[in-house]
Amino acid sequence: MSPRLKEFDPDQALDAAMQLFWQKGFEATSMQDLVDQMGINRYSLYDTFGDKHQLFIQCCEKYQANMETMKVELFDQADSGLQAIQNFFNIIAQRITTKEGCCGCLMTNAAVEKALDDEIIAECTRKAFEGMEKTFHKALQRAQKEGEISQDKNTKDLASYLVCLLQGITVMGKTFPQCKRIQKTIDCAMDLLK
Repeated sequence: MSPRLKEFDPDQALDAAMQLFWQKGFEATSMQDLVDQMGINRYSLYDTFGDKHQLFIQCCEKYQANMETMKVELFDQADSGLQAIQNFFNIIAQRITTKEGCCGCLMTNAAVEKALDDEIIAECTRKAFEGMEKTFHKALQRAQKEGEISQDKNTKDLASYLVCLLQGITVMGKTFPQCKRIQKTIDCAMDLLK
């Protein structure tokens, strides 16, 4: 007897769960919420994704993979290092004004809610922030080589600053989802880089 085929698309179900965790957070999301949102029964959920915690980790990993794809495309296509950073922050500012974007950053939300009492989630969020820092650092080094920023600037410190700025913007966007306010903050940061 051949194994039974899944009657749902696991990738779509994971996307649905990710959106729900993004909107409600880990603790406020019940198993019934997940079953309803994903359109699958409990058995299929547990069989495919494990328990709620395992599912949340998979959602965080998928979110991060999506961000990596977006970053690679955006940063590789930019004409310069500073332009790559500017383009990235402009996209973030635009997203904050959308229903999805006003939920903030899933990784920031996860860090705030669970990192202090869950080492697996803490490690997951650390990797995400470190990955973003590396991306910024690479763009800043490029900008320095191209003469866009001064040679005496510490690109590693600036990359760390930009990660903090990014997290701050996504949190502020949940309270002040006006693009102009966020854009002014980004413009100030870009001026500091130069």
